[in-house]
Amino acid sequence: MASLDALEPFVNELIFAFSVGAQREKDHFCFHLDYESEVYRQEELARLLRDSVEYFALTHEEFESFREDGDMVTARRLAWSRISTARKNVKGDYGELLLFLLLSFKMQDRIPRFVTKVRLRSSLGEQIKGFDCAHVTFQNNQLCLWLGEAKFHEKISTAISSAFESLSKHWDSKYLSKELKILGANCEANQGIDEVLGKELVLALTKGRSLDRLQFKVPILLTYDSDCVQQNKSVGDDFKKELAIELEAHFKSIEGKVSGVPSNFSLLFFLMPFKVVSEIKSALETMESALR
Repeated sequence: MASLDALEPFVNELIFAFSVGAQREKDHFCFHLDYESEVYRQEELARLLRDSVEYFALTHEEFESFREDGDMVTARRLAWSRISTARKNVKGDYGELLLFLLLSFKMQDRIPRFVTKVRLRSSLGEQIKGFDCAHVTFQNNQLCLWLGEAKFHEKISTAISSAFESLSKHWDSKYLSKELKILGANCEANQGIDEVLGKELVLALTKGRSLDRLQFKVPILLTYDSDCVQQNKSVGDDFKKELAIELEAHFKSIEGKVSGVPSNFSLLFFLMPFKVVSEIKSALETMESALR
């Protein structure tokens, strides 16, 4: 979606990568905000997520149609109508939206989406079933499906356990086969994706290719209330030292749970610390009620 470019400077001025060391840099990532007037910029993130909803919840074709008509008010209303009406503590959309932004702007290369999953929701009171995102890359003549999980939690232990509970179900071959059939039937590869990649993607998803011949990357977003963030007022040396120690403990906990991963799956862990996750959810819920 070409118009997605409009978000890039806002994302890059608010969300920053934190080095987790060469040993882990290929599959372990951390992102954080900065401070302003000694306040961690969670409110700004909530506003950024609010302003990103139409890019997240509309297809490329829908967005371009609204933009050509100059009717972005209706575009935003349609986008918000696809966000779950579930209460903030059980709503998954906010985490999925944040993961969408990270994949779109904070990886070395932008990872394009091929299905707008929120439009597949059968009921606004329900959470989206299956993986939380559907993105794709094509490198060295190899198609790779990025099927992600987002756990927008307050406790890191709960986020980790919830993520692995979901993963153990989602990479089961029977479950995964059904998931890919649904994604293939709703593939948007003809919109905003390279033509060669689009053709290969459609073939893989709709012509019965063996799961063993597909490669998967699973970005797993885990948020949590951070002692480091709460105890600091700037991204200075103390912040960096404390966050490194905090992350090391969390990554060790994660690594202790990694087992039974299929050989064609690669897990990528995205950790994002906040001061108080519930405050972001409350701010978004308030904004949402005004925009529906």
